[in-house]
Amino acid sequence: MISNSIAAWRAKANEGKGITQAHLARRVGVGRSFITKLEKGIAQPGAELMLRTAAYFKQPVESIFWQAERAADSSLSEQREVMPGSQPCVRASSELAEGKDQGPA
Repeated sequence: MISNSIAAWRAKANEGKGITQAHLARRVGVGRSFITKLEKGIAQPGAELMLRTAAYFKQPVESIFWQAERAADSSLSEQREVMPGSQPCVRASSELAEGKDQGPA
């Protein structure tokens, strides 16, 4: 599933004054209701729509659209920051293959 930050980019657009869903929809060639569905995560954009939306906001596609797993990965890294000194549970596969994994001392 692809997540997005379209609503946030709409709010930042037009020098912070924001733009409406209808305005963005007209500019990227879809209906306003489709923008609503994208923002709510009900609809998924195609590659062409992602490119047109990124071009409209003059941003890389990745800053507007990403795989839903990215959100889970970022929450894990934030959790690691909250708990300094925690040890990873999984060793690198190269360490296992080379026999470097000695486990906890």
